[in-house]
Amino acid sequence: MIIKETDNYILAYLEESETMIHTLKTAVTIEVWQDILTTGLEFLKKHNLTKWISDNRKNGRISDEGADWIHNDWLPRAKEAGWRTWAVVEPENFSSRLNQRMHKSPFLAEGINLAFFPNLRNALEWIREQ
Repeated sequence: MIIKETDNYILAYLEESETMIHTLKTAVTIEVWQDILTTGLEFLKKHNLTKWISDNRKNGRISDEGADWIHNDWLPRAKEAGWRTWAVVEPENFSSRLNQRMHKSPFLAEGINLAFFPNLRNALEWIREQ
């Protein structure tokens, strides 16, 4: 079920695995990240969900400002809402992939069950097992 679609992303709910998923259509700005994550968090909280897939194949590098907001604002709210499991489909761009991996420590420190995948199929298989 599609929750929201823009020129930049699709945010959806996968009923069979009770999972939020966002699919980026392009590299996004901090404002777009805030829209995706805030909208998704509201849905996650309302429906008591614990799983999220980030299809970030088209993503670029995460800015310091974006990482700060995600780690210090969004992550505590998401954890409080019950989010626990995250499958990440990594960016196609090597530099962006390395950049994203650099930002995993705060999630692991908060006890988020996190795994990275080269494609959506593997991410879906893993999240269904969680």
